[in-house]
Amino acid sequence: MPGTEHQNPIPTPTSTLARCEQQDGSVADPSDTLLGGRRHDQVGNASGTLNIHNHLQDDGTVACPGGPDADQSSQSISRSSPDPASAIGNAQYVDHTSALSFLHRAHAKSKTSNAYDATHTERSSQPLTAAGDKPLFGPSSSGLVISPIILPTIPDAAEAKDLLDLYFEVCVATYKPLHRQTVDTWYHVVVNNIQQGLPITDNLGNAKVAVLLGVLAIATFHRQKSRGFSEDAPSLAQSDAYFKVTANLIETETGEPHLESAQARLLQVFYLLMTCRMNQAWYIFGNLLQIIAALGMHRRSRKDKLYSRSRSNYVHSQCRIRTFWSAYILDRYLGVVMGRPRHFHDKDIDQDYPDRVDDANMSPAGRIPSESDDTDECHIDGFIWNIKLAQFVGEVSDELYPIRPLPETQCISAARRLAKKLEYWQESLPALLKANPKNLIRSFRRQCVALKLAYKHAVMHIYRPFLLNRSSNRAVPSNDDNDTQLFRRDSIRLCISAAQDALRTIDALAQEGPLFHAFWWTHYMTFCALSVTYVWNMQQDNILEGIDKGALLALAGRCQVHLAQATATNSPSRRYSIILEELGGMSANQSSINTGRHKPQTQLRGAGGATSAAADEAAALALSQTFDSGGFAQGALGIEMSVQHQDPFMHWQASDWLDLDASVSATFVNETH
Repeated sequence: MPGTEHQNPIPTPTSTLARCEQQDGSVADPSDTLLGGRRHDQVGNASGTLNIHNHLQDDGTVACPGGPDADQSSQSISRSSPDPASAIGNAQYVDHTSALSFLHRAHAKSKTSNAYDATHTERSSQPLTAAGDKPLFGPSSSGLVISPIILPTIPDAAEAKDLLDLYFEVCVATYKPLHRQTVDTWYHVVVNNIQQGLPITDNLGNAKVAVLLGVLAIATFHRQKSRGFSEDAPSLAQSDAYFKVTANLIETETGEPHLESAQARLLQVFYLLMTCRMNQAWYIFGNLLQIIAALGMHRRSRKDKLYSRSRSNYVHSQCRIRTFWSAYILDRYLGVVMGRPRHFHDKDIDQDYPDRVDDANMSPAGRIPSESDDTDECHIDGFIWNIKLAQFVGEVSDELYPIRPLPETQCISAARRLAKKLEYWQESLPALLKANPKNLIRSFRRQCVALKLAYKHAVMHIYRPFLLNRSSNRAVPSNDDNDTQLFRRDSIRLCISAAQDALRTIDALAQEGPLFHAFWWTHYMTFCALSVTYVWNMQQDNILEGIDKGALLALAGRCQVHLAQATATNSPSRRYSIILEELGGMSANQSSINTGRHKPQTQLRGAGGATSAAADEAAALALSQTFDSGGFAQGALGIEMSVQHQDPFMHWQASDWLDLDASVSATFVNETH
């Protein structure tokens, strides 16, 4: 696609890799933290794949398979293959020859990890809408009357300003459901109520106070993550306290729903996604959608007819529009991440895009003229272009990922047309959102990076279905015309190039600081780019012009370490790392089969007492070298590969990519149930 393959990657900052700082200020060894504080001594595991953290030794060395201890370690590898009929999400049954069987192995491994065992009993007794999510910290406030006595500490004016700045500029930079000056007003009313001993909802109502506390919960969580807290207690204790009061206020809200009712629930969804409580987020999101539909927020004409207030209050009108489109974006991306049907349909929507106006230039009477009207700088731009991209991603999902496979010629025609639309979107971006993020202020920098990642995801979303087509492999005879074969090869090149650019951006984010840990969408983007890279590495013909395979796999190794750290305390998102270990093992073994190369394996030794950053780099290097050498322990995986012969993904359809995307949030079932 013109304009895509030559896009400059985002420069990677030279700052050191973020450490895993513990509550006591010490630096944790990644092998102690990434898998819930558990150290592993074996080289292999039950599935025969490599766990990159298994090789971090006490003296700071990283042992690769095939080193001096390989013979002894290999004795501990289980040779048993997976059950012939294993059930994965959505009651889909696979056997050990299926490319999806690694998802079942990953699920089985996640059930035996320390993090899952520690709360297994508690999770089994959780409500249906929260099953599998980590419980909220502290005693429940459900059913209690919220008063200043049990209310978490409300920050003073200076701290509140910092938290509100963080929320509006960083936390949800490309979602703009709220008006900053309105939220500031609500804060001052709440503080005044507390000082006078009045109920905090006095002169505001439950929903508005819930919105304010939801903002504080999100910003507090981000602030704790930015300070390097990776454990649950220091990162969630205060923010969960705000969230619980928010939930109580929403549960006890009376009367008909209104705009703030929707905004409060939208913020709940944001917070739950950030803290990886996916099930609660999903069910609250469903309630939010019902309120939006009841208020007619998806319709322009209905709003004007039924709500005279919207015509007279410009701020309220714009917030209605912004809240709807924020929910729309979430609907599109949750459908991708969780593999579930989308709720909004474009044919039912005639709502306008938000006006291109900053919060400071809005008043109830209308827009306030300012000098910024004549410039290209507007904080709402990232939100507007995010809406357009979400609409595009929904269109791609409809046309290229159908449940019933379409003829390839039809898919190619659709992909070409969609690629042109995406190119137009990218070219139409405001200049500020195309700039080098390092040269922008914080609010625009976050928008720029978020949109760059979303754009790379859209490119991968278009071209992934063609990554596995056997006719694109020069080793397989093809009767297709030259134009079709050229399209397939271009698709693979564009897809891998997008994955590489996304991983470079992710690597830069992680090295800038631990705030990477707080962005749920970035976790999925990392998983998506890594899975594309590993599947491509299995192909017999995986040499692409302009792509250094060794460098790409080394980059993938580093990003897999970042993801493991980011999801170390976030269940069920920890499944990302576990699934990638299984997929990476398949990738390495199949690449070895394809190339027939078996390089001597080595042991990487570093200085004793290495920092966690050095250990991370060593782990990533070990992973990339093992990929290159095909040195993963074979075990049951070797049996699987011998059955699969040429390619374990030979029979994949486009919809199987969606199964892989949804594997983290999928409900795994047992055959005997």
